[in-house]
Amino acid sequence: MPLTPGLKFRKIIKSAIFLIVIISSLLLSSCQTDNIKVVITVKKNNGQDSSEYKTNYGNSPIDIKNVNNSNFDANNDNSIVDIGIANENEAGTSTTIVNETNKSTNGENKTNEVSRNVSDLNPKKDEHQALQIPILVYHHILPDNENIFGDNAFIVSLEDFEKQMKLLSDNNINTITLSELKAYIKGELKLTGKNVLITFDDGYKSNIEYAYPIMKRYSQRGVIFIVSGWIQNENEPFNPEVLQILSWSDIEAGRDVFEYASHSHNLHYKNNNNKSFLVSLPDELVYDDLLKRKKILDTDSIAFPYGEYSERTLELLEELGYEMGFTIEKGYVKPGDDMLRLKRNVIYRSTSQEEFKRIIGTK
Repeated sequence: MPLTPGLKFRKIIKSAIFLIVIISSLLLSSCQTDNIKVVITVKKNNGQDSSEYKTNYGNSPIDIKNVNNSNFDANNDNSIVDIGIANENEAGTSTTIVNETNKSTNGENKTNEVSRNVSDLNPKKDEHQALQIPILVYHHILPDNENIFGDNAFIVSLEDFEKQMKLLSDNNINTITLSELKAYIKGELKLTGKNVLITFDDGYKSNIEYAYPIMKRYSQRGVIFIVSGWIQNENEPFNPEVLQILSWSDIEAGRDVFEYASHSHNLHYKNNNNKSFLVSLPDELVYDDLLKRKKILDTDSIAFPYGEYSERTLELLEELGYEMGFTIEKGYVKPGDDMLRLKRNVIYRSTSQEEFKRIIGTK
């Protein structure tokens, strides 16, 4: 029996819908992102007859609003097919990609496309993890045969330190600078591959005596957060039996590997209540110390003595123009982090090679 015009029209519409669903599924099969929903809305005869077909892509599809049919002409017997592809990112905002197709009864097609790479809207979890940068914290470095201090947690053996630096080199892990880290957090610099920031707290002479030649050999960079009030004016021979602090000549000699930043000028002490001077002394004394330290080595970065800080500490740092503050809270750094509360990973004498691999992301 010949088809009536109405039945013929419905058959054309159903065929068109079937074709669009197939094409949409093929396109989405190449996307590696979750939370995708395709909404196809069909309207005809002045919008009085409408149907909605939905297909989900991903583990947790989200609801999206139907696409506005701005091209609908009430005077023509046309069907407008709108395809909306939505992706919800981790911040909870939605981005919609729209293909609008006007299909008339004579089979003519007119398509306007807004194209975007769907996979870029919501990076895979392993890609997100790769964006996070570990910051390592060392203190004192000594060969085992020179260590008279026993199993002090903060004295890493030279033998372990060399293995750790070689591990970074063997895995092509780039050692970045403070300025590169700052630009990365601000979103002004894109880093590729694996990266790490190596830091040393306090400013021990062993950093130059032992860490410097190893890092230089592997073309690595690092940061020494030094207590500027402790810097020695006269250079003395290295003595492993004494906790020596860097001299000004040591500082100059190490600049091809190290940059220097604040560990306060003279606040690396604790009061009778075991609180750091940085958080326990009157504001005016803390302010004067931080200002003096900033001027001495011209830095806008500080590692908090003993890892202690307060909201008032952060306010004073902002007043003085400090841009980065480093804690000893365990974790990683990524774009958008609070730049005055950056997390670091302390490397102890007891840190095993397996634990070190986990921290730098090679395990």
